[in-house]
This record gives sequence, C-alpha cells and structure tokens, in this order.
Amino acid sequence: MVIIHVETQDGEERDERWPSVEKFRAWAAAEGFRGTWTAYEDDPDGEGAVIASGRYR
Repeated sequence: MVIIHVETQDGEERDERWPSVEKFRAWAAAEGFRGTWTAYEDDPDGEGAVIASGRYR
C-alpha cells in the first residue's frame, strides 16, 4: 500500500491509500483527474518517503 496525497485543481486536499502508484495513475487517467499528487511509502511510524509525484492537466 502507498499513501497518495491529492490536490485537485479546485484546492481540495486529501490523503488516500492505494495498492500501488500504478493503480492510482490508471484510475486518475481513466477518470480525467485534474490536479497534483504525491505518493509516499506507507510507514507505520508516519515518516514515509516520497516515492513518486505528478500532475494531470
């Protein structure tokens, strides 16, 4: 599992859990997601490292 921090074009921010970055990216492309995202390792200590990020326009 990874944690994806999402910020939509209208300013909404949220954290979501996804099985993988690839599954999130496939969903985002299929749904026409617009905004930025950052993926973090799912770390129980709360100090997950950034593993990927991107933007959909």
